[in-house]
Amino acid sequence: MEAASKHEKYFGEFFQNVKVWIRENDLKKNLKFDQNDNTLLKLLQEKKRIIHDALCDNFNTPLVLKNLQDLISKTYEYELKVRSSSFKLHVAYSIAQFVAHILKSLGLVYRNEYLDYFRLDSNEQTSEEVVTPYIDASVRFRDNIKAAASIDKDLIKVLKICDELRDDVYPYLGVKIEDQGKGVPSIWKFYDKEIYIKELQRQKEQAEMARLKKEELNKELEMKVDSYLFYF
Repeated sequence: MEAASKHEKYFGEFFQNVKVWIRENDLKKNLKFDQNDNTLLKLLQEKKRIIHDALCDNFNTPLVLKNLQDLISKTYEYELKVRSSSFKLHVAYSIAQFVAHILKSLGLVYRNEYLDYFRLDSNEQTSEEVVTPYIDASVRFRDNIKAAASIDKDLIKVLKICDELRDDVYPYLGVKIEDQGKGVPSIWKFYDKEIYIKELQRQKEQAEMARLKKEELNKELEMKVDSYLFYF
């Protein structure tokens, strides 16, 4: 069960990242294929062949997963290399469609927010597609507020409100906002809100446990120091 959850998280994060690339992609870029694009497409065709053979070999699932993960790894490398110059949206989308098709066929990932966006047979509008314009608008609004507050240092409260929106409001809508650094627009990802909230709660509990442990260690250190000084 733990291994399955780990796989789903890995593949799910890939789908989320592809959707971020899609939302950020500039279609005015040159769409003519270059060597980077051709190399990745050639790898996609090679992986399709290998995975087909693996499925014919008594459903060799471990080999399928290994090659899907390798394909995703190469896609990340491609995006990192060409993101500011010649990134081709349709190349990444084709890979995500193939990965989603294989995972859905094998039942390895079942959560709809990961797969519906890329399913080859899906003609229905997903909930994510319905709310996307509203989330985009609110995220842009949040970025503008943060930019304005950064100019006027007396508006720290505005920044706090922005963080509250990120931490206390959007998670209950199933939306995760990720800050990318100063001057860089934030990105958002769509999750099952119940699962996402539980994950946030787990992280908060771990952080609290770490804080308490640190306090306990500090107290022990102070006692040792006091004890040491007592003898001198």
